[in-house]
Amino acid sequence: MRFVPPQQAKKKIKWTAEVIRRLYALGWISHATTVGKRAQIHIPRLDCIQCFTATGHLHAKQPPEKVDEALHEWFGPPQGCLSSILDCEWDAADSKLFIFDAIKLDGKSLRDLTFEQRHALLFRDFIHPNIKVLPIIKSPAQAIKLLQGADPSIQGLIFRSSISTGWPASGILRCPK
Repeated sequence: MRFVPPQQAKKKIKWTAEVIRRLYALGWISHATTVGKRAQIHIPRLDCIQCFTATGHLHAKQPPEKVDEALHEWFGPPQGCLSSILDCEWDAADSKLFIFDAIKLDGKSLRDLTFEQRHALLFRDFIHPNIKVLPIIKSPAQAIKLLQGADPSIQGLIFRSSISTGWPASGILRCPK
């Protein structure tokens, strides 16, 4: 399995209600960022999952077996496919995985899809104490409420272009709380 360099937010923005409204008016969408560390999860057909850092090294603490089993059940590639790859945040201290994007599913690269199209392919109807798919936030009111909220696990928002395909650095902004 090869590590795929992830889309990284090269630019931080300081948020105000006006900035948030402008981004949404321009067609951007967002999702929360959590206390976890960036992780790329490789789900091979037969082996245990591998959890990589944003720089391509294996995380020191890999997800537990119950997370491995659940990810194989929901995202494991069918016979004949090599792997699926998910973009996530991994909270190793609490063994929680927050999925926000798919890079490859059923052995197929999703580079030609927008973030919103890739996100729509993620399963959101499962219930697991250690795995959550972070929802897309589509309105300025929701985004502002999240940024003003007291939830310590939410660190801010990641804004993404709704029209860019693949993983361009110009199509992503970090907005800390």
